[in-house]
This record gives sequence, structure tokens and C-alpha cells, in this order.
Amino acid sequence: MAGWVRRIPWRYVLSVLVLCGIIAPLIPAVRAARQAAWRAQRCNDLKQVGLALHNYADAQRTLPPVVIRDAQGRLTTSWRLRIYPFVEASGLYAYAANKRWSDTNAFALLLHPPYVFCDPGGEYPKSFSETSIVAVAGPGTAFDDGHCLSIADLSPNTILAVELRHSGIYWAEPRDLDVSEIPDSITSGFDGDGVHVLFADGTVWYLRKEVPLDDLKKFFTVEGAKHFDREQVLGPYARR
Repeated sequence: MAGWVRRIPWRYVLSVLVLCGIIAPLIPAVRAARQAAWRAQRCNDLKQVGLALHNYADAQRTLPPVVIRDAQGRLTTSWRLRIYPFVEASGLYAYAANKRWSDTNAFALLLHPPYVFCDPGGEYPKSFSETSIVAVAGPGTAFDDGHCLSIADLSPNTILAVELRHSGIYWAEPRDLDVSEIPDSITSGFDGDGVHVLFADGTVWYLRKEVPLDDLKKFFTVEGAKHFDREQVLGPYARR
């Protein structure tokens, strides 16, 4: 082994060391650039979801119900499936009404997966089915089960949806983020630095992880959002 090492030309060793010296400092920059690209893509995806919600509301006069039920009142699918035809460059789905999201024969993807709902930096194939965009749902929110509100019913400050990594929720599954069970980690987002949120007026903010969760919660409910100014409360933590 020692003889083999001695036979390596010193010029080769020197070249390798020089190359490592050049590449090593670039690794953090490459990693940062990749994270910035993913962050920009997530922001764009959330904006597309906001636009789709507005287009749906224009067509139906209300936001979509947070969950879809069959004639017997059983949960079938999510609001995400309902707005998907309104997403820019969406795939085309053949959907069987009153079928559950878990029924593989309920709807068939004809063009491509619903990337807009999924983590652009995730691992295939899980990232192509698990949603990273969830509605803030529950009593008092814009997505209160059984109450379909219009955009006009909401303050522009109302937070409709947030990004959530490793949600464990299939994109068409009727499950979201319950307003009464918001985890403390929500403000850390995907990369531990902050979280994207979608407001009722369609704007998307990236809030640094230092944003107090109690301040964020003020904008999760319809009434709460009417009484607070997001620029004053959340603006100091926003990167736009």
C-alpha cells in the first residue's frame, strides 16, 4: 500500500489538491443557489395556487369547499383537486364523481402530475404525490368545513394556505392544516429559515422563522385578519 502511494506522481497529487482547493469554497455557494432556486419555485407554485383559487371563485362565486363529500356525507377528495383545472399548465384529469381520493380508479392522470402542489426539491416519487401546500382549515378560517365563503367575504390579510414540508398528505386527500393544531415548527418552513404564506388577495410572502407564531395566527381566521394590519405585524419579518 505504501509503495503504491509512493508511485503516485507528485504533480498529480498537487493537481488534485489545487482542484479541491478551488471546488471546496464553491460548494456552499452552489448549495445556497440551489436552495434559492427551490425557494423561488415554491413561491411561484403558491402564487399559481392563489390565482387558481381566484379563478375558481370567479367561476363559482365562492372558494371551493375544503373537503368534498359524496351523497352520504363521506369525505372523498380535497379542494386541491377541485381547483386543479384552474391551475396554469395543469394536467387533465378524468375524475369519477363520488369516489374517494384513495381509489386508484377514481381519477386518472392524463398529462402530468400536479407539480404545483408538490415539493420541487423533494425525492421522487413521493414528492410527486405528497402535497407541500395545505390550507389553513377549521372553525373561523376561510376554509371552514360546511361554509363556502367568497373572496369578497375576506380581508386581503387573511392567510389561506401555507407550505408544509413532509405533510404526509396525498395531494387529492381531504386533509389540511387544522387551525387548532398549528405546530410551532411551521415558521421554520422547508429549509429551517422561514415559511411562504398565501394571502386572500393572492400575494405570497416569505416570512423569516423569527416571526412569532402568535402573530402569524392572527391572520389565520377571517375575523382576526380584519382587525390587524399585516404590514405592521408581519411586515418586519417579510422578504419580498
